[in-house]
Amino acid sequence: MKKVILIAIAFISLQAAAQRPTNGDRAEMMENRMSFMDDLSVNQIADLQTKRMIFRLNLTSIQKNGVRKINLDIANTRKEFAKTFKDRKTKGKPSAEVIYAMMNKRLDKQIEVKTALKQILSKEQLEKWSEMQMKNSAFGRPNFMGRK
Repeated sequence: MKKVILIAIAFISLQAAAQRPTNGDRAEMMENRMSFMDDLSVNQIADLQTKRMIFRLNLTSIQKNGVRKINLDIANTRKEFAKTFKDRKTKGKPSAEVIYAMMNKRLDKQIEVKTALKQILSKEQLEKWSEMQMKNSAFGRPNFMGRK
């Protein structure tokens, strides 16, 4: 009787493990999500991001207008990057200088956004926004680079 129960438990655990999504499924889900974002206009993306920030940070109407301008600028930058990324994808891996320039440009943009938000948001809102950014980035995730 014990052997039958052990075999049943083994089959149940195998079934549960078989139901987990594989990395390929996750990649496909991300691809579908990204294609959805490709279909949206820059204004729609900025509106969605602004509404998320209004909801999470309790922005006033004055803050909302300032944040909307920043989000519109970010959305424009991302759309431009997406176009250049698709072009580069066909050409192969970029050189070290090109990667350095891209990373430098991205960091400059992040600094620009943070300084603009410092002028618009209160100290508590800025701290909460920074926490949200960290959770959304790879560095804020527990399994980044094997950390637990």
